[in-house]
Amino acid sequence: MRGTIVRMATAGKPRLVVLGTGWGGYAFLKSLSRTTLSQLDVKVVSPTTSFSFTPLLAQASCGTLDFRSALEPIHSTRGIAFHHAWCDALDLCRQRIEVTPASKPEFRPADPLSPANPTSPARAQEAARTYSIAYDYLVVAVGSYNATYGTEGVKENALFLKDVSDARAIRWKILSAFESTNAAFSQPLSNEDEDQVRARLGFVVVGGGPTGAEFAAELHDLIRQDLTKLYPHLARLASIKLLDAGKSILSSFDRGLAEYAMQKFARDGIEVVLNARINSVTDQGVWVQNPHGGAELTRAGMVVWSTGITAAPIVKALKGVAKEDRSQKWLTDAKLNLLVHKTARDRGEISGNIHHPTPDKEEGDVVPMTNVWAIGDCSSQATPLPATAQVANQKGSYLASVFNASPTNPTAQQPFKFKDKGSMASIGSNEALIDSPVGKDKGALAWLLWRSAYTIMAMSWRNRFLVPANWASNLLFGRDVGRF
Repeated sequence: MRGTIVRMATAGKPRLVVLGTGWGGYAFLKSLSRTTLSQLDVKVVSPTTSFSFTPLLAQASCGTLDFRSALEPIHSTRGIAFHHAWCDALDLCRQRIEVTPASKPEFRPADPLSPANPTSPARAQEAARTYSIAYDYLVVAVGSYNATYGTEGVKENALFLKDVSDARAIRWKILSAFESTNAAFSQPLSNEDEDQVRARLGFVVVGGGPTGAEFAAELHDLIRQDLTKLYPHLARLASIKLLDAGKSILSSFDRGLAEYAMQKFARDGIEVVLNARINSVTDQGVWVQNPHGGAELTRAGMVVWSTGITAAPIVKALKGVAKEDRSQKWLTDAKLNLLVHKTARDRGEISGNIHHPTPDKEEGDVVPMTNVWAIGDCSSQATPLPATAQVANQKGSYLASVFNASPTNPTAQQPFKFKDKGSMASIGSNEALIDSPVGKDKGALAWLLWRSAYTIMAMSWRNRFLVPANWASNLLFGRDVGRF
């Protein structure tokens, strides 16, 4: 099927193509009115078939929530045609994209830690089924990738926490560590055995932002409240370390709230290591640089990497567009239209292919491309905004309002304005932090507000029911500690 082109829509409807189903893309799709959907031929391209509600992934990875409570199926959005595919190339002058199907012909392995063989004949055959989709309007919301900063061994030996599949792999790894350790050592444990158990049940979280801190807190609660009952002789030897390269964890929060979290973690036995420079990650643990210039091994049975983000391959590959120097994010104007170099546009050379990247040294005047918009972590503006779900969500809703006002001639009348609603983070043991323009709070009341807010923020009524139902079930019966 290489070379096949999905032609323009029939019945005279303009075609709108949306790349990505993260916070920006999904908010955009959910906010489109029925009238808008009826007047456009909407096609969605994404390598994932669901939207992951990232604030709840830490809980899903530790059994506090069912995985289904943290995701929304893309197919539930009516009035769209969904393409489960990767975007390999863009040609913005000829108005078409090239995609490769992301669905796997083989069955998914039972163990999420054992990915399918990418070099199998079935994968090679599928890779050849590239096809093109033409568009009239294009919304790019491809998000970002986990940043490893070139640290050796991260991709091979660490786990990330960016979507539901990551949460499933982490839960599998945690429970497998306890089950296999219990099977390998008989009671009572000798001193030598205890050292080996500590290595197996050492959990290291790299990155002290909201995701890393929340995961460390959830893992602590899982071990203390549930796994201690199943493995009392092992749980006492488990440890959690939170490593961060900065001077504080939760640096985006008020200093007093961040210090409160540090004190809370110290009471819970979560060891926080600041100014930590990671040299490499191996199957034995994390090598951390010491003050003398050498490195010391922090032994771990599982490493979760949550340090930041980097631009997606297709964002890096596209030439002829204005980009931030360091992050390589695309730049947009105040109305979220993609900014491109005028000379590249006039030559018809605004394109890119992740398989055949070319250097982009284009300079000169930039102009907006009026039928292309970029939202979410793949883009930025003259005044950068934080790369958060809140920003992407608001950009998606704003852009949907532009289309709803005039589906066949979407032109923004007012620029996008971000309204900061603050930040929230759970720190375990029924406590949370709230840092908002309205006020700051911490402790049990903040935790109740945190749970209420995320119940309301769920993207569907189904999940507004499932999330509190899961919490109530855990309160009565404990967490789900099964692997599947």
